[in-house]
Amino acid sequence: MGLDTVELVMEFEEAFDLEIPNSVAAEMATPRHVRDFVIAEYARRGHQADPDAVFEKIRHLTAEIGNMKPEEVTLDSQFVHDLGLD
Repeated sequence: MGLDTVELVMEFEEAFDLEIPNSVAAEMATPRHVRDFVIAEYARRGHQADPDAVFEKIRHLTAEIGNMKPEEVTLDSQFVHDLGLD
């Protein structure tokens, strides 16, 4: 993982108050992967999460780190290939 993606994972961890293991983070290629992990982790803790709200938070954090418009970030945008994050 490059500096952008490491920073992004740290932002996700802080925003969702959870820890993302390095082995899991390395496999998270799209916002959908992150959203699904967050929802599953919340469920494991006995909490529900609104998938749309989780994605919107991921979208805005990604746009902020990547210096792009939130509309450029879709569920299936690849962080590295499509969004140019290293």
